[in-house]
Amino acid sequence: MKTIRILCFSLVVFSGLGMAGMLLDEPIIPIAINYLVLFLLSLCIVVMANKRNG
Repeated sequence: MKTIRILCFSLVVFSGLGMAGMLLDEPIIPIAINYLVLFLLSLCIVVMANKRNG
């Protein structure tokens, strides 16, 4: 349960950085890398949730 919480928190942080990066001229994290991290984090959350319910 704690791992899923950490992954969800990371998802929120990276999505916030992505939103801020779109407003800035020089993004903090390149947009492509940010979207890749968001995709991997959401995939990890789904896998962990399925393991818990499985």
